[in-house]
Amino acid sequence: MTQLSNPFDPFLTALTSVDHGAATVHGAAHETLGTIHTLGTSQYLQDEIGRHIGTIEHLTHGSAALRDPSGAALGSAHTIGDTTVVHDKFGSTEAYIHHGPGGHDTIADAHHTPIGTIDHQGHQDMYHDASHGITDTVSHE
Repeated sequence: MTQLSNPFDPFLTALTSVDHGAATVHGAAHETLGTIHTLGTSQYLQDEIGRHIGTIEHLTHGSAALRDPSGAALGSAHTIGDTTVVHDKFGSTEAYIHHGPGGHDTIADAHHTPIGTIDHQGHQDMYHDASHGITDTVSHE
């Protein structure tokens, strides 16, 4: 997870997951990139060596706060209908996650340009970057 340049990237798969329990994040070569741990209504993201890299606090159904490692506001996510909109800490739109049928979500940037997909298959969520193929797989325990 530490090689990702956009601070929202590690959150995308966790935001769309139907399993909110403990999970391990793997890269395209099956290397461990990090973990996700759930405590109450929060998901804690750690990188491959166990450093805390952020938190998703699920405030209400369809509403979440994204926090950086120090707890400062990084952004938020709100789901209306079949779309989750991810905002930065200033309220600007960073991404749209369109929840599709059969466990297939499409991710678009703030300009509605497709940037990837997330496929949910059993207890695995696979993030497909539009230009790099499968970049992350989240395996839920």
